[in-house]
Amino acid sequence: MLESLSPLWGIVLGALPGAIGMAALTRHYGKRLAALREQQQAALHDRQRQCRALLDLLPQRLYRVDDKGRILFLNRPMLQDLGIQLADCLGKTASDLYPPELAEKYQADDQRVLAGETLTIIEENIAPASGQKRYVEVTKVPVRDAAGAVIGIQGIYWDITARIKAEQALLLSEMRYRLLSDLTSDYVYSCVCGPNQESSRLDWMSGAFERIAGYSIAEIQQRGCWLDIVHSEDRVRVDQHLSDLTPGQSQTCEFRLIRSDGEIRWIHDINRCEAHETLSGHYRLYGAAQDITERKQAEEKLRQAARVFEHTVEGVMITDASEQILAVNRAFTAITGYSEAEMLGHTPRQLSSGRQDALFYAAMWASIQTTGHWQGEVWNRRKDGEFYPQWLTVSAVENEQGVATHYVGVFSDISSIKQSQERLDFLAHHDPLTGLPNRLLFSARLEHSIQRLRRVRRTHHDQSLLAVLFIDLDHFKDVNDTLGHTAGDELLQWTAQQLMGLVRTEDTVARMGGDEFTLLIEAVAEPDNAATVARKLLELFEQPRQIDGHEFFITVSIGISLYPTDGIAPDLLIQHADAAMYQAKAQGRNNYQFYKPEMTARVIERLQLEMSLRRAVDNEELIVFYQPQVDIASGRLIGAEALVRWQHRQHGMMPPARFIPLAEETGFINTLDTWVMRAACRQARIWRDQGLALPRMSVNLSVKQIEQSDLASLVADLLNETGLEPASLELEITESLIMRQTTQAIRTMNGLRALGVRLAVDDFGTGYSSLSYLKQLPLHRIKIDQSFVRDITRDPNDDAIVRAIIALAHGLGLEVIAEGVETLEQAAFLQQQGCHEAQGYLYGRPMPAEEFIATYRYWLGRNPVAG
Repeated sequence: MLESLSPLWGIVLGALPGAIGMAALTRHYGKRLAALREQQQAALHDRQRQCRALLDLLPQRLYRVDDKGRILFLNRPMLQDLGIQLADCLGKTASDLYPPELAEKYQADDQRVLAGETLTIIEENIAPASGQKRYVEVTKVPVRDAAGAVIGIQGIYWDITARIKAEQALLLSEMRYRLLSDLTSDYVYSCVCGPNQESSRLDWMSGAFERIAGYSIAEIQQRGCWLDIVHSEDRVRVDQHLSDLTPGQSQTCEFRLIRSDGEIRWIHDINRCEAHETLSGHYRLYGAAQDITERKQAEEKLRQAARVFEHTVEGVMITDASEQILAVNRAFTAITGYSEAEMLGHTPRQLSSGRQDALFYAAMWASIQTTGHWQGEVWNRRKDGEFYPQWLTVSAVENEQGVATHYVGVFSDISSIKQSQERLDFLAHHDPLTGLPNRLLFSARLEHSIQRLRRVRRTHHDQSLLAVLFIDLDHFKDVNDTLGHTAGDELLQWTAQQLMGLVRTEDTVARMGGDEFTLLIEAVAEPDNAATVARKLLELFEQPRQIDGHEFFITVSIGISLYPTDGIAPDLLIQHADAAMYQAKAQGRNNYQFYKPEMTARVIERLQLEMSLRRAVDNEELIVFYQPQVDIASGRLIGAEALVRWQHRQHGMMPPARFIPLAEETGFINTLDTWVMRAACRQARIWRDQGLALPRMSVNLSVKQIEQSDLASLVADLLNETGLEPASLELEITESLIMRQTTQAIRTMNGLRALGVRLAVDDFGTGYSSLSYLKQLPLHRIKIDQSFVRDITRDPNDDAIVRAIIALAHGLGLEVIAEGVETLEQAAFLQQQGCHEAQGYLYGRPMPAEEFIATYRYWLGRNPVAG
């Protein structure tokens, strides 16, 4: 066995010295490798120290975190910002170093970088170590391993606080400059100008220009330059001004701009020309312009004031604070007779008349010193010694400290005005015909007498009365109608003289208007004293009166009221005396009546209204209005309805509903209707003579006129009197009136139709028609009442009634017209149903003749004019 092992052992034993050598070699080189490694490690540490030293020297803040946000590296500036050592922050996160709100923001940014995004942001934060606010620019990039996976974040940021603050300061400075430029009334601009004005363009302009010119700067830049809105009359001068500029030169110029709204503004421009930096043949124009419109206007006002001062008709004098006269105008010389040379250096006291005492002037100067103004009437003296009244206004002129430095007196000679005023005062309080006090003065004297008597009764227990007598001449209208107004005026003057001779000096006689007079009897012991005066008045008129060679009798009606039993106010006493006078007329005239308390206000009002209505024709208070009637399809004027209106002297325009029933009750309706018919026929003939043909004039008839057996004769006389063709007149009779007086109505209407007059039934459908009578009536037209027209488009019942009336009219061969048409829908419905004529507010309200002709002259001119 040994023999068999001996070769192996030989090998082993032979190799043993080599292995021992290899081990020694390994130990040898291991030591060298360790030494080399130590050298490399030392070199690496040295490079790391050098690299860190370099990074610590950088002003930028550097840091590195892993994918969990844990800090791996911070350079010295970063550590200084945090105020901690590197060892104290390695492994920590932003939450450990920053406030929660900043930490959350940083972590949110880090998540975007860990997702592969590179961020560069500018943000505001606070350095933890110093607490100072700063602005930083941060760049964060992802750190990847050899496989490209993001394993951390490398960050760098710069403190740009100084730059941001500089930019902010520059922005603030520019903003302040622009704001001041915009707030000032001036504007500044810069233009680039070429060889010709067309090549000029606006570089910049302050916002104040927009307020001055009304154009936006963008609009001006589109035009090229703001010089484009210079007034055409100034443009040549401005262009020449600019063409004369050379670099380094400054000039000023005044011209006008035309605002966007057309207003003209004056501009004072200061500009400087500088050579352009790069463009040959071009230059820059820098300018500052001021709106001097107010100054120009002030200058013009001064020029105007100077012209006014010299040419005004009022005298003007200017004094200094010590009242020494500094200047006077031409009118001053013309009024006073003193020249300017004679007055300079003197005081206004040289003009004093002596009529005003020291207290007057003390009060005047007290007002001037308190309010800076005084105005009033004074008497002064001309150079020739004549005294005259003047209206003087004195105003103080104050400096900036509120101290009066000058006084301006403006006066006018009111001598002629005073004379006219006295005349007007007399006319305002007296009747021009008789010279007696009028209503105004009578009321004033009555008020004064009441106050005086009230004091006497209170202090002396005196039971005296005052009496007011209201006197009206009976049938005075007959005098005017038969003998003329001259005779009537003579009668009124005679009456005034008789009344003045009857009363005492302390009593008052007045003419209230027309043929009405009043007496104020003072200190009446008992009512019978007033009755005695009334009886004397009645006796005055018992004898016949001779006027213009004619002898006639005239009587008076007298009403009496007493203070205080019948009233304590002047107007009430006059009113009650007036009411009593009407009662005297109602008792047969030529008598007197005391006011009775049982006369109610309603009765008095009715009585007054009745009397006023009876006098309305004589007093020319009645007016005829005309309402158009038209063809619905064409709008052509086919006629007009005459409607009476009453312009009451005291109550104004009174509606017909207030006085027509009263006229019917009192029997005055015949006179009223006849007057309306005559006025309407006369007006239609006047228009026809003017070439303006009205096809027909419609006039309403009352039941009283229908009852007249001679109505046809009356109408014939009116047609002959006015010259109007019978066919142009249409008389309207209400349905209820026809049915009430059917036999007489038919007879009267036949007589009217024989004349050729047209006849119509008014307000058809509102009465109780008898078809048997209706077919007998000689009618031409039926008028549908407005009560049915008003709701025809809404009420089926009115719809049916109107259809039936139209069908009935057509069946009887009659024309039909609808009244009260106010809407286009109503007109369309009526036309569709066969009613072709209408009147109502849709086509025109009742209006005076002048307004009617002005409105419808076109259609009147188109109608043919008959014979």
